[in-house]
Amino acid sequence: MGSKPEMSLTWLLDFDDTLASAPLTWAVTHALPRMIAENGLPADPVRLNAALMHGQQLSNQNTEPQVVLDSFFARMGWPAHLKKPLLQTIYADYQPALFTDVLPFLMAIRRHGDLALVVSNNPRAPQIAEKLGLVEYVYAVYTPQLCGSCRPKPDGSLWDYIRQQHHGLDQTQVRMIGDDPWSDGAFARQCGIRCWLLDRFDRFQGVPATDGFEVVRSLAEIEHD
Repeated sequence: MGSKPEMSLTWLLDFDDTLASAPLTWAVTHALPRMIAENGLPADPVRLNAALMHGQQLSNQNTEPQVVLDSFFARMGWPAHLKKPLLQTIYADYQPALFTDVLPFLMAIRRHGDLALVVSNNPRAPQIAEKLGLVEYVYAVYTPQLCGSCRPKPDGSLWDYIRQQHHGLDQTQVRMIGDDPWSDGAFARQCGIRCWLLDRFDRFQGVPATDGFEVVRSLAEIEHD
C-alpha cells in the first residue's frame, strides 16, 4: 500500500479504535444510549464503564461477539431479550469511520519520512483501510490471516513476520500505538517496542495494566521524536 518512504521511524498502528471506530465503540456512543433511554435501564456510570472494559478485553481476545454481549448484559443486569435488537441495530447501522486526528497524524508521519504499518487482529482491516482512503498513507496492513501461521496480538509472531518483510528494521526506531493494554500493550511489551495507549474515552483510568505505557487521549499528543 502506497510508496515506501526513506524512513527514520517505523510506526506499528492498531486499527480498531486507534484509527477507525470499532463496533463496540459505535454501540457505546450511538446504540446504547438510545436503548437505555427507551427501556429505562439502570446505567450507573462506574458499573457501565467496568462492563465495557471487560467487554473490550474479551473482544480483544478474539472472543465471539455473542459471548461478549452475554457477559456485558450479565454484568449490567439487563434483560436478555434486548440483546437481539441491539445486535440488529449494530449490524444494520454501524459504519467504520476515521477519528478526526488520524489523517493529520498520518500526514505528519509522511512529512517526517517515517513508515506507517497497520498491525491488526481484525481480518477486515485491509478492506476497511482501503475504503477509508488510508492506502495513500499506510505502507502495508498486517493481520494474522495475511501472515501465514501468525497468531493474533499479543502473540509476537506478527512482529517476527514484519521483521522478515522489512530487513534491517531497527527495533529502537519502532513505535507502537494501540487502544488497549491486553493485546496492543502486551504485544509491544513482548516485542520490546515503545508503546502509546490511545485512551480516547477515559476507559483505562485506574487500570493497572496501563503501567509502563504512555497513555494519551489523542494522536495529536504523540510527538514524532
